[in-house]
Amino acid sequence: MTIAFMALFSIVIEKFVSKNRGIKLLFPILVLGLLSVYYWKTNNDLRFYAFIQFYPMIAIPIILIFFKKNQQTSGYWYLLIAYIIAKLFEHFDREIHQFLTIISGHSLKHIIAAFGLYLLLKTNFTKATFFSTPQ
Repeated sequence: MTIAFMALFSIVIEKFVSKNRGIKLLFPILVLGLLSVYYWKTNNDLRFYAFIQFYPMIAIPIILIFFKKNQQTSGYWYLLIAYIIAKLFEHFDREIHQFLTIISGHSLKHIIAAFGLYLLLKTNFTKATFFSTPQ
């Protein structure tokens, strides 16, 4: 999830702030995401991981509001909403599993996050631009 969310953060920066900055930031923020998981596992300290998870959730809406650049933003909003819902399912993992008995909140988190990505692709990328073949 961290790798996917850091990649999304880089894409949002590339699309709405600066193409050059978004591309240059991809590798460093992916490494930060991986380091946050490593730090969490080796030090049993979630603070760095939590920062890496939640900073983009604050920064992305700000970028979407203030850096539109005549881009369609609805798919990114749908994805962000799906991610927030996914985090709620993760938080209530046990309660959801006790209630549903056949699936846990953690499993539903991944399904909802994938659905959010589907909404982004369906809303913001047309078949002509996303699936076109080179001439």
